[in-house]
Amino acid sequence: MVRNRDTVRAILLKLERAETARTAVTQEQVEGIPAQEVGYHMMLLKERGLIEASIMKSSTGDGGIGAALARRLTWEGHE
Repeated sequence: MVRNRDTVRAILLKLERAETARTAVTQEQVEGIPAQEVGYHMMLLKERGLIEASIMKSSTGDGGIGAALARRLTWEGHE
């Protein structure tokens, strides 16, 4: 999958605009972007240290993301 900076931006903005620090974002909650693409980009953001997230691989063995939950931006994510 290709890294898409617009998808990255959508995820970061969604987290930044959260009303409370306890607001979590699932891969289905980023409007207009396929859930698999959002999940993959959440995984990249977590690897880079920009967000705290839980990423679960699909149980079907297809290499997809089964579930992705972004909990918050890190200090670096706010930058």
